[in-house]
Amino acid sequence: MAIHNGGSLYIDDGNPTAQGVQRTIENLREVSPTFYCNVPKGFEALVEHLRTDDSLREAFFRDLKMLHFGGAVLPAHVRTALEALGKQTCGAAVPMLTGLGSTEACLAFCTEEPSDIPGLIGKPVPGMKLKLVATDDKWEARLKGLNITPGYWRDTQRTSEAFDHEGYYCTGDAMRLIDPDRPERGLIFDGRLSENFKLVTGTWVNVGTLRLHLVEHFAPLVQDIVVVGEGRDYLTGIVVLNLPACEQQLGKVGPPLDALSTDANLHQWFAQRLATHCRGQSSSMRLERLLLLNQPLSVDRGELTDKGSVNQRLVRERYSDLVACLYAEPPQDPRTILPRLTQCLNSGTFLTSIRQPSPLERMGSPMPLATLFEENNYDTRALHGI
Repeated sequence: MAIHNGGSLYIDDGNPTAQGVQRTIENLREVSPTFYCNVPKGFEALVEHLRTDDSLREAFFRDLKMLHFGGAVLPAHVRTALEALGKQTCGAAVPMLTGLGSTEACLAFCTEEPSDIPGLIGKPVPGMKLKLVATDDKWEARLKGLNITPGYWRDTQRTSEAFDHEGYYCTGDAMRLIDPDRPERGLIFDGRLSENFKLVTGTWVNVGTLRLHLVEHFAPLVQDIVVVGEGRDYLTGIVVLNLPACEQQLGKVGPPLDALSTDANLHQWFAQRLATHCRGQSSSMRLERLLLLNQPLSVDRGELTDKGSVNQRLVRERYSDLVACLYAEPPQDPRTILPRLTQCLNSGTFLTSIRQPSPLERMGSPMPLATLFEENNYDTRALHGI
């Protein structure tokens, strides 16, 4: 993009952590971008500093014409904050676009105009074929086109595993249409297939969708939540705290994680939020307990990706002792939080199970895609069961 438009490309050597964002701030003081791209966790870390640092905010928004995120879903409270800061600094919100790609597929999907629809990834890039294949209760996106790699270097086994019998690259990403009757509106990212699991009842848990809902509901005090409950009767969560937000909430500077994980005021705040979260939710969308993590997750150990996202499955497996604490009867670990049961039980939430419609029901079948997607070579046979 920079070369095509005769621009200059600056590579930020910071990262979306409390320490790494300091380097990003130093870089932004030197270079005021016209187009700025980051991952959601990077934007979230940056927002905290843009709110309080006038000179940084002026430098960041001075020449800015467009924002772009990728790598994960942008939480609504981060988007709202960026829009408000843009209006405060330059009189109007800076347009925010997004897309989805991978090492194997380059940029595969992209939005064409700003939208606040959570998880929106836009439409396939021109010339690429898209096939949606039913996998358990989701639709896996499979891709074919000049932008897709022919395979992995000197690794025939991995190559054969990555492509189906028709030569489509199997992304492992679940997607669904915003509107089955208007597919031209684009698709929504519906989580990684490998993250999902079943409760003991056989009910599927869509970890990506639930996690996004939880991060929004418990904003701004959470950085992330690891959803736990595979093979269990009910869901629980391990909370990764947002340290700057917790400091602001408590009016304290630099409290250690150990102290925060058992702080009475934080526990009260989370217990109340957990109670409101419980109301009216089905078993696959309801956490019944939380545990505040008292140690930082590590990029080096693979618990955090370089984009700042939590490796949900790895953390669940590695922190099995915390999982045991979450399901202990009665709960005894001081980091464990239960909802205010009076509120939840009065609403009947723990006694009611609401069946969620399946993706097939949500999307409708058959799908009127063939004509509308013909220009971009969309492959819709899997949706019709061909």
